[in-house]
Amino acid sequence: MQNITEAQAARFWATVDKTGGEDACWLWPGTLNNGYGHVSATISRDRLAHRVAWRITHGHIPPETPCVLHACDVWYPVDSFAYRRCCNPNHLWLGTKADNCRDRHAKGRTASGERSGMRKHPERIARGDMSWSRRHPERLFRGHHPPRYTPEFVAAVRNVIGWKRWLSHREIGWLFGVSKTTVRRIETGEIVGHPLTTRETECAAKRYNRNLSRQRER
Repeated sequence: MQNITEAQAARFWATVDKTGGEDACWLWPGTLNNGYGHVSATISRDRLAHRVAWRITHGHIPPETPCVLHACDVWYPVDSFAYRRCCNPNHLWLGTKADNCRDRHAKGRTASGERSGMRKHPERIARGDMSWSRRHPERLFRGHHPPRYTPEFVAAVRNVIGWKRWLSHREIGWLFGVSKTTVRRIETGEIVGHPLTTRETECAAKRYNRNLSRQRER
């Protein structure tokens, strides 16, 4: 992360509202991002105002405690996010993501129950004809999941694993059109191979023909 110059720091503090005094919240009056102050990229690449305030005052934010948390949120109602605009370094402290979650839960700010997004904004939930499965039926998996592999397919993968040791699981999976996890499970014996049913054979043939036609169109 780039260092903040004295000129950039001066521009930042000139924008922050400090009229309440040393002990009050210094609120960011400008643009907000999810309730947090959003500074110009000409001041810092770290765009959140409270993080910039910490870096100007205390320096580098260590990677083991990457979160800058607010201690002043206890002064605001549970449903208020006004504290996120505060840039007073005396109201900030460093912590891990786990510390952030524990602090949020201890102060009753976890969005659960009646405070969850589904309860507060039910009109935003895509239901009926607006749901994803209705709007994109072509993306739904219509076959049997998880797929079963034939003994011939499993034997072919094991054969390549045996005589091409320099290939990774990802590269072998690319050759056969499966994931590296599938290749690993075949190697360890988790997938042994079973004959396909008529329905699975039809689905596999449709997928093969569809993929073949897509390759020809490219």
